[in-house]
Formats: sequence, structure tokens, C-alpha cells
Amino acid sequence: MKIVSAVLHFLQIPFRLSISHGARVGRTFSDSIVLQVNCGGITGYGEAVLREYVSGSLGDAAGFPEQAAAAVSGLLAPLRGRPLAWTDVAEALAGVSCPPAVLPLLCAVESALLSCAAAETSRDPWSVLGMEPVRKSVVYGGVLPMLPLEAARKYVELCATLVLPDLKVKVGPDAGYNDAILSLCRGRLGDACDIRVDANSAWTSSDADAQADICARHGIRVIEQPFPAAARDTDAAAARLVQRGFRLMADEGVLTSEDVGSLAASGLVQALNLRLSKNGGLLRLLSLARDADTRGLSYQIGCMVGETGILSCMGRLAASLLPHPLYVEGSYDDLLLEQNITRPSFSFGRGGVAPLLREPGMGYTIDEERLAAVSRETRPV
Repeated sequence: MKIVSAVLHFLQIPFRLSISHGARVGRTFSDSIVLQVNCGGITGYGEAVLREYVSGSLGDAAGFPEQAAAAVSGLLAPLRGRPLAWTDVAEALAGVSCPPAVLPLLCAVESALLSCAAAETSRDPWSVLGMEPVRKSVVYGGVLPMLPLEAARKYVELCATLVLPDLKVKVGPDAGYNDAILSLCRGRLGDACDIRVDANSAWTSSDADAQADICARHGIRVIEQPFPAAARDTDAAAARLVQRGFRLMADEGVLTSEDVGSLAASGLVQALNLRLSKNGGLLRLLSLARDADTRGLSYQIGCMVGETGILSCMGRLAASLLPHPLYVEGSYDDLLLEQNITRPSFSFGRGGVAPLLREPGMGYTIDEERLAAVSRETRPV
């Protein structure tokens, strides 16, 4: 394959419900960025989801599309103008050193060129990567955003109908809400469902023990990102939670192998939330999972709110290759988005079970008319 042209699509796809978590409220649409790469009659697609509170800012908000296009152009520059095999792409991307804010765009470049390689060779992505899946299907859990109780009740009912094995519940600083939402979830889903919480850094050292009491009362044992990643004044509170038998999962502070090492050494974290867009794509996520294994940490494969079927596909690929993820999140695009840009759906069925789609190419096609319709802006790169 040889890169001929590339364009970024800045999406605006309405959500079926308003998404809130921690102290952040009111996200009503997907703002994914889709990279479309033309390799001489073959087109590949990749996706990035950028969140400033996760991986930092590209710069001035007013100039965001221009900055994103410049960053992607820089990532593609060493690959342009020459024939490429997938091994060339993988080697080049492995050597990229970039700021954390650019990692989601690196994910988009990797996934777009992987889809080009799969299309060009009429092979599935496992064959292109030279890796075989360790399982024939993937089991997903649910993620409950912060919703008013009545809206949450409908979502929890859906989880019960699907008999999902686990559910992550977004909680915040309001202990009353946290108690009520966990009571609702445990009461409807029962003891068989593995319920955990994600505080998205909303807790403080002064309220952590009271929040933990609520979690313990409802059978919660895993707490994701209770405190801000950079805060050191919460270390004592984190240690108390660990001493009480809770497993703490880090998210926002997990970007590189160095982060994995420092978190393991701290003794304050037992698990990591690895996400394709946050961590720079599939190959880097797989490497971080190996680092976690080596250092005695568990990991989950997380997702970013608003992912389309492109990242759902990549998430399923990642989950199929890793031997023992603690949890797998994702494939929520049909559940959350008013419109999707991929066919077929990557939704899961009863028990959260979803098959691997081993077909030539990535297993999906892009509805280009719909992609154009949901793109609020496009920029060549």
C-alpha cells in the first residue's frame, strides 16, 4: 500500500442519552475524529477520541481542528511516498515519541493503516498482525453513566435483561446519589453481577472513607480512579482503601510503560484501565498489558465515551488477543449513538457475548454518506 491522501472527519453524532461522570456533566454527542486514508484505490479508517482530562490538550481550543490535522500530518510524514507493508507501518509507529495529547491520533493512524493492509491483502486483521486470537468470542460488561435514578433504572433493566456479567457504575462526590444508584444496581442485578465503581477523580482524602463504606455495603470491591492522578495528598487515603481490601484501578495516570512501572512500585494500585485511544493504539495497548502482567497488575480493556464501530472493532480485536483482561468494555456504539457509521453492528448479545468477525478486511464497511452527514468539519492532512 502507498498513502495517496488523507482527511480528518470531526464528528458530531447525537447520543441517545446525556452522559455525565464525576464532576463532568452534559456531554450530548460523540466528538470522535475519524481518519480516512486513501492508499490508491484502497481506503482505510481509523478513530481517535480526545479528552483533555485524560491525555492533555493539543493547544488552543479555537484552533483544535488545525492542530489535530498538523499532528496527524506529522505522524504520517515518515510513511508517505513509498510502498508500505504492515511490518513497515508497525516498525515506524513503534518508534514514534509524541506528547500524551497526540496518542489518540496515533491510534487513529494505526487503525486506519491496519484496515488498509487488511483490505489490500484480503486478510483479516489477525492474519495481518501475525497473531492468533486466544478466544473465539469476547464477553463485555456494561458501563452505567451518571444518570437521574429513573433513567438509570431503565439502563439497569437492560443490563438485567442481557444478563451482563459485570457493570461499572459512574459515581461522583455526592454520597447520597452514590448510595442510591448502587442500591438500585445491586437490588436489580443481584449478587451474581460483579459491580464496580468509577469515581473519575471526584473523591477527596476527607470523604474517601465514607464513600468506601457505601461501596462495602453494596458489595463493591473495585474502585477506579477515586482521586486525581497527580494528587499526592491522597496517598494515605488510597492506602487505607487498599488495607480495607479494595482493589484500586488507575485510569487517567496510565499512559506509558513508565507510568505502569511507577504505579506498580507505589503499591497503591492493583489494576489498570487500558484504552486504545488513550494509549496510542492496539500495539501499544498490548505492550502495556504485558508490562502489567510482568509487574503483577491486573488490567481491563476500557473504552472512550462516544466511540463508533471503528474503535469497537479494534477493541474486540484487542480483547481477543489478551489472555486475561479483568473486564472488557466497549461495543456500545449502537446502544449510545443515534447513528452509526459502520455496518454491521458490533453489539453484543445475552451474557455480553460477542463473536469474532474473521472475514477479509476489518469485518465492517463504512457508510460514507452517513459519515459525511455526521461530520461537522473535514480537513485534509
